[in-house]
Amino acid sequence: MSAPKIYTGVTIGFGTSEFALEILAVTPPGGSVGKVQTSHQGTTGTHTFLPLKLVEPKSLEFDAHYDPEVTPPLGVSQTITVTYPDGGETEAFTGWLEDYTPGSGFEDKGTVHCVVAYSGAIERGSGSGSGSGSGSE
Repeated sequence: MSAPKIYTGVTIGFGTSEFALEILAVTPPGGSVGKVQTSHQGTTGTHTFLPLKLVEPKSLEFDAHYDPEVTPPLGVSQTITVTYPDGGETEAFTGWLEDYTPGSGFEDKGTVHCVVAYSGAIERGSGSGSGSGSGSE
């Protein structure tokens, strides 16, 4: 079993842009698998199901300090690299900034909620350093 991830100090790099924010909280990307009903006229009691074979990607979400001088790369497909501070483990995937919503303040600074969509598999690495692109400090 792998060690739990520490999210304080995580960086998120947007491969081809210089988009970088000070990250406050992260919800890593995940996935879900749907189901297909297999019940038929002869089934009794309860419906039966089987899992689908394709995984539906779930978005990476994060909150950061809002910087009005930063232009978010909305809808730009690029390599997104998440680097964890505990040993430099990384997760990289093709994705894009899907949502960028400024919100209320936090410690005298504005915040922004970001949603990053992804497509395909997530490549995981260990101890590879800072990843590609810019992140936050």
